[in-house]
Amino acid sequence: MSSSRANAGRLAPPPGVTRIATQVLTSVITATPFRLSFFGGGTDFPGYFNRRGGLVVAAAMRQFSYVALNCLERLMERRFRVSYSRLEMVDQIADIQHDISRATLGEYTELIGESFVDVHSYADLPARSGVGSSSAFAVGLLNALHALNGLYLPPKTLARKAIRIEREVLNEAGGWQDQITAACGGFNVVEFRDNDFEVRPLVVGAARRTVIEASCWLYFTSITRSSAAVQQVAFSPANILDKEKVLDATRELAEEAVHIYRSAADDAAMIRGWGELLDRAWALKRSIFDAVSMPEIDALYERAKQAGAWGGKIIGAGGGGFLLIMGPAERRAAIDAAVGNLHSLPVRLEPDGSRVVYVNERV
Repeated sequence: MSSSRANAGRLAPPPGVTRIATQVLTSVITATPFRLSFFGGGTDFPGYFNRRGGLVVAAAMRQFSYVALNCLERLMERRFRVSYSRLEMVDQIADIQHDISRATLGEYTELIGESFVDVHSYADLPARSGVGSSSAFAVGLLNALHALNGLYLPPKTLARKAIRIEREVLNEAGGWQDQITAACGGFNVVEFRDNDFEVRPLVVGAARRTVIEASCWLYFTSITRSSAAVQQVAFSPANILDKEKVLDATRELAEEAVHIYRSAADDAAMIRGWGELLDRAWALKRSIFDAVSMPEIDALYERAKQAGAWGGKIIGAGGGGFLLIMGPAERRAAIDAAVGNLHSLPVRLEPDGSRVVYVNERV
């Protein structure tokens, strides 16, 4: 291994970053959870929350984005190999086509030194399906890159670095909730104000967790789309100003959801209250921009409601991906039949954020 790579492994950690190992590692794999947003989507955009304050209720799911990162001796023909739905092999970071990989490696060249770098990504759920896959990858790659050098990033620091990569370096449209849930995990209320955020966990006991997981499930619409493309129009600065009252109402529904969660008489009342509130929130979201939904999705949703669902929404930016349905567990079979042959997934809550699941030390 080159001397500069070895020195990179002993860099003094910046403020807020903890050194957890002194040895230089050669391989790291991270697992980063996908995001399930319930309420408040859209209020996590700085263009809105820096003026009005934002509030999001979201949970991490037990489906993950995996990043395997290897820093190797000079054994490859090209210095960088990046594997996702494509395989790239290039000599310069600037030549990498995968945006997040290029931006992240370019921002943290001191962590790779002169090593040859091999990045592989794979996931439990498809990209462009509304689960925050791009942000989960960004968080996972950042986590892996620092862990490779024995550095631990606290969840808020990790989220902030991912937000910077996606929103500032790449200038991609979007809010902040995806990176925060991917980094922090859990079931949370996230408050946004003054270009900052605070994560407040919602306490989930075993009984309530069982009720939530039994009453929430996802249908894959098989329609995939770029969330940034939808958000660039739906949450452009002009549209945010134009739809400010809608976003105010969206934030108020999120506040009502938190109140229901904390004050409902029992778990059954809480989950039904959330389902009915979700129906109102979805109507608001569809009024922001036409491409948030489409006729075939609206038809699916109406059939699910007629079969007994309390409410639901397309998760993420909209326009496709997964349809979240909330309803009585005993109506699940009827709702399945009503929406046809769509593949369904149970919702399983994940308490942990991005974490290292494998390391290999330099011999």
